[in-house]
Amino acid sequence: MSKSLTDKTISGLNWSFIGNNLLAVINIVVGIILARLLVPQDFGLLGMTYVFLGLAELFVTLGMGFSIQRIKILTKEHIRVATTTTIFSSAVIYLIFWFFAPYISKFYAEERLISIIRVLSSIFIIQGLVTVSYGQIRRDLDFKYILKIDLISMLLGYGFISSTLAFLGFGVWSLVYGRIASAVISAIITIIKVPINLQPLIKKQEFKDLAGFGGGISLSNLIFYASSNVDLLIVGKLLNSHLLGVYTRALNLMKESLTKVTGGIYNVLFPAFAAVQDDPEKLKIAYLRTIQTVSFFVYPLLISMIVTAQYVIKGLYGVKWEGAITSFQILALAGILRTTLPYSGALAQATGKVYIEAFQQFIYFLILGGCALYAVRFGIEGIAVAILVASLWLFAAQSWLAIKIIVSTWKEFFKAMIPGFANLILMLVTNLILFFLIEKFFYNFPNEFKLIITVIVNAIIFLSALVFMPASIKGDTFDWLLEKYKDIIPLPFTKFYYSFNPKETVAQTKSVLTSGDKSLSKCLTAVLPLKIQSNQVSTDLDRASILLFPSFEKFWMDKESLEFLIIVPASDKNLVEKRLRNVTSFPVRIVSDDELIPNLNGTSGWYKQQILKLEAANWVETKCFITLDVDNILIKPTGCRDLFSNNKPIFRQEPASLHYTWWLASKKILKSNISFDQNELMLGVTPEILYKDVCIELLKDIASRNFVSDPLKFLLSISSSVPWTEYTLYWLYLMEKDLTNELYSFSESDLYQGIWVNEDFGGARIKTLRSIVNKSNSIFLVVQSTLDLDPRSLYALILSPYKIISVPMFYFYLFISFLKSLKFKILKKITPKFYKTVYNYIVNSKQ
Repeated sequence: MSKSLTDKTISGLNWSFIGNNLLAVINIVVGIILARLLVPQDFGLLGMTYVFLGLAELFVTLGMGFSIQRIKILTKEHIRVATTTTIFSSAVIYLIFWFFAPYISKFYAEERLISIIRVLSSIFIIQGLVTVSYGQIRRDLDFKYILKIDLISMLLGYGFISSTLAFLGFGVWSLVYGRIASAVISAIITIIKVPINLQPLIKKQEFKDLAGFGGGISLSNLIFYASSNVDLLIVGKLLNSHLLGVYTRALNLMKESLTKVTGGIYNVLFPAFAAVQDDPEKLKIAYLRTIQTVSFFVYPLLISMIVTAQYVIKGLYGVKWEGAITSFQILALAGILRTTLPYSGALAQATGKVYIEAFQQFIYFLILGGCALYAVRFGIEGIAVAILVASLWLFAAQSWLAIKIIVSTWKEFFKAMIPGFANLILMLVTNLILFFLIEKFFYNFPNEFKLIITVIVNAIIFLSALVFMPASIKGDTFDWLLEKYKDIIPLPFTKFYYSFNPKETVAQTKSVLTSGDKSLSKCLTAVLPLKIQSNQVSTDLDRASILLFPSFEKFWMDKESLEFLIIVPASDKNLVEKRLRNVTSFPVRIVSDDELIPNLNGTSGWYKQQILKLEAANWVETKCFITLDVDNILIKPTGCRDLFSNNKPIFRQEPASLHYTWWLASKKILKSNISFDQNELMLGVTPEILYKDVCIELLKDIASRNFVSDPLKFLLSISSSVPWTEYTLYWLYLMEKDLTNELYSFSESDLYQGIWVNEDFGGARIKTLRSIVNKSNSIFLVVQSTLDLDPRSLYALILSPYKIISVPMFYFYLFISFLKSLKFKILKKITPKFYKTVYNYIVNSKQ
């Protein structure tokens, strides 16, 4: 089954977030090596060059890469037109810079720039060839492959080649050749994934489709680039290459701390925002959650670096770069204001507001240019102050645009950043105290030692804040991240965190994004029909007491919110009460099926179970109830809030083709005119969450439409000739009333994942089960009881705390189940005692 947008986005965030942090670390490490091997003037020369070459990069692609991501329907003609356009434009720009290199050199009064510009401009040809292919990879949210591209090209090009050449004394040329090598390697890996279509094509409509959006992107990027580089232009022209090198080192360190960490999220959110651009509510939640998450981590990082900038600069690059300290502190302060700007920009671009964003960037350019021309007399520190002043305007303007797009308020906007501000204040106080203590007791120690102490203390304080800061202050950001990135966050930390932040409390904490939500405590009743008699190796009661209830005991996080309604044959009621008394601490009501539906006394069978689930609506006290079977196993920490989104229950979609006969039969029973085909996505099988009132009205309508007084008897009487299920009747009834979207919500979590037949294991039962339990995004695992797996074998593998014996126990139980299925008489005497022993030592052990 293909991934949903949410799954792709979360996966993209995982890879892009990991990748950009990894790339940031590599970039900083390589930057440290190069900074210690080269002199500031070398970086200044490259900075002068890139003021102009970087501007030209915008015209190489003409925004085609973004257009490929943004356009809703991408055809082969679009790809060919985009490729033709980028190749032509890159060739033109390469020739322009070849001829204009001497004039740029004269502008800076630096003769060496001629050869540097002519060699570096060859990168344009490479970019023109692969821009469209790279855009297609981003469109597919394949950020795992993008990580591969960026990682390999950076390590081999910028890392290995630049560092080696710098060590050999190539000076500024080590930086030049390293960047060209990175571009070539990146292009090769990109083409391997998405080959270039070199068939030229020019079509007016396709070009208009791409350029209409891409032109806006290019205009916005043009103004953005001008505003981002006007400071470098002024420093390079009015000061000198040495000071420009020092300034770019301070600027790049701030950008590495900010854009590399958060840039990966932008790369994922641009296509994700575009996909939900027509749904204001989803767009609002996505944006506010994003700025909440980013500020939560970036604010404390930047404020820590501001206070301890002396250790950061000297400890990383050496004392020859100490001239960058003050400017870095000012730039990092501006970085706090700029933290949310990439996401406001992604929002504007994804919703087609690129020209408004371009106008805001233009005003920023004017403010920055004017302030920088005045402040350059104060050196690079004055330029940094100019950026801070201009950033105040851009923060206000782009935040206003974002609030307008998502139909929000300034109050909601700033409320989303409360956790980030709380962390900022904590780390500010921490680092002021730390700086005082280091200067008092370790003044004569090397700067590298001071930096290490600073990093260690900051890491301890920040992680402690994550765990111990009150939820009312830190919000639920980290809890949300912990859930989304559970596969990469170490399990010991997760357990430690939840030991101080019980999920019951977290589930009841109001998010700053959903402050209007009502509490969902006392929200649900679990309806479970079961019987003792069975043709399987184990009975329903065995599976419930060994698997279902222990899984809820282990993973259901707010026990007060859930009640069980267990429906059993009258003859089994006493035994079930006695057995379950020892296996669950949940509130349980046990009723006989004769009490529930006395008019069907004496009947049995699978269809009676479906009737019991519908009739249970008259017995539950909650607005909704979840129907369970004994083969439903909870496999992750869960509470009511995980089963509801925006106060609406989540559900699993399945194509009607899986049980098309049932859907057609249910349509016949309802005498409905609702239309659907086999590809229609419908409600999945048990477990499912049903509305009490809808079930009651459904039964009434079945009776009236079929002219019967007892809908339950009617449903049972026709079951042999007209196959139906409770959920097919229920969902078609909602479709008929046009209530599916109003009453149910999509979710980032799948309600369940199922193993229905032995073939689902693919010959690897342990691997399959462990993969589902450890990696699945599902809440429940359904292992069909007809597989005849002994429940104790599943318990040993899925729920047992004794992992070292789980695999052998699993196979041993499979062997016992096999022998038992052959009806070996001796096993009837041996296994009950053995099972009781294992049950006492494993099932009843403390989790």
